[in-house]
Amino acid sequence: MASSASSLHRASMDRLSVNTTGTARKASSLRSLAVSASDSPSEQPRTSLRRAASSNLTPSSAPSTPSIHTPRQTSSSSSSRYHHRGDAHIPRMKSTPRLVYDKDAEQAPSTGMYWSRAPVYGAIPNRSMRAHSITVIDNVVWLFGGCDDRESWKDIYCLNVESMQWTHPECLGDTPPPSRAHSATLVANHKIVFIGGGHGSVYYDSVYVLDTLTRRWSRPTIAPGPSPPQRRAHTAVLYENKIWVFGGGNGMMALDDVWTLDVAPLTGAIGGGGTGTGGYHGVYHVGGGGFYGPYAPSSSSSGKTKDGNVTLTWDLVETKGIKKPESRGYHTANLVGNIMVIIGGSDGKDSFDELWTLNLDTLVWTQIKTNIPYRRLAHSSTQVGSYLFIFGGHDSTEYTSELVLLNLVSLQYETRPVYGKVPSPRGYHATALADSRVLLIGGFNGHQSFDDVHILELAASAYLPQVTSFAIEALIP
Repeated sequence: MASSASSLHRASMDRLSVNTTGTARKASSLRSLAVSASDSPSEQPRTSLRRAASSNLTPSSAPSTPSIHTPRQTSSSSSSRYHHRGDAHIPRMKSTPRLVYDKDAEQAPSTGMYWSRAPVYGAIPNRSMRAHSITVIDNVVWLFGGCDDRESWKDIYCLNVESMQWTHPECLGDTPPPSRAHSATLVANHKIVFIGGGHGSVYYDSVYVLDTLTRRWSRPTIAPGPSPPQRRAHTAVLYENKIWVFGGGNGMMALDDVWTLDVAPLTGAIGGGGTGTGGYHGVYHVGGGGFYGPYAPSSSSSGKTKDGNVTLTWDLVETKGIKKPESRGYHTANLVGNIMVIIGGSDGKDSFDELWTLNLDTLVWTQIKTNIPYRRLAHSSTQVGSYLFIFGGHDSTEYTSELVLLNLVSLQYETRPVYGKVPSPRGYHATALADSRVLLIGGFNGHQSFDDVHILELAASAYLPQVTSFAIEALIP
């Protein structure tokens, strides 16, 4: 901790490995990946990155929190607010929405992007949340899992993005265990596939499917053969009826492998028959997230057993390239056409400012030289037309509330003026594009986690979601 190098090393070790004693926080890290380090209250200013890269890549006796017996009180949640129904919370009920009015708000041009606090009501989640996942289906956001300042959860909440009403549906079937830092991928327009994640010191290699039409969980059969090791803090995108999983951490080390899960049986398609030509569209939600991608429905029942259970197959992908990305977790991945775009992340020792692309047809990695370094982990990246909106995360020094745009044509960063009440600095939140607005839910700032919902109005940029056909000129020879 005496040098800046050792500080950075300890910093990104935070939530990937850990446990706690007394009131001193023991942070886990991405790299923990196999170790456990404690930091006393006096060390906190020098261990911010360690807290940052920690949340779930390595084991922890509690979800990167103070001792589970002495929960930290936060402004967004307190121990008196927690009520349980089995392994789920009983939500807070708020019968009517209440518009947030700030008499001191500065005037803003009507054309400028604008942040505001969402006037949510209904069965509001009775807990704060971080490292959760959100997936948008039609006008509803499906939120699963994540952890608060005490433990991880396995319940589902739904937010109607038109009325801003929360509901807490009961889902039946083979329910997954509490989870954080998993991935959530939308398949066939109404099924969400959850991969990996973890709870405390346990890491998962499991696959669960939630059918949002029937509200029923299932656990598909995995075909014999190689399968990825347990992990969390990885990313996943959908391309040609396969979910492409990259990176993460397994409790001992950060990972750099790429795997595909053939989900054609879930769509009724034959063997990964998607064309992948559905245009440059899609939304990846960090902290697990979900992705809208091309798929090819058919009447085939391939992949189903006699009892109707679905069998899915894993394959290890051998990638190529002059150079390949280092092992990492808490990065983001977005699918743009047939290109997977990777931003940032951490290996537990360093926080990366790199931008990588993987062509999912040729399997070739390419590192992109950007106009400005943008060092981030535990941030979010949401595709809005021909841009990625990148918010928050940890910059190796502190959590930030900065919004930066990545131009997907030039693969260079841009900044835009943003007005309104900007969300407080945070990471491990989740964002999604819904109704031509960017929604932000939850997060963590190194000391407390949040339960708030924020809206970014695109204003004059509201046309961007309609931009669905463009070329990534930076990758054209």
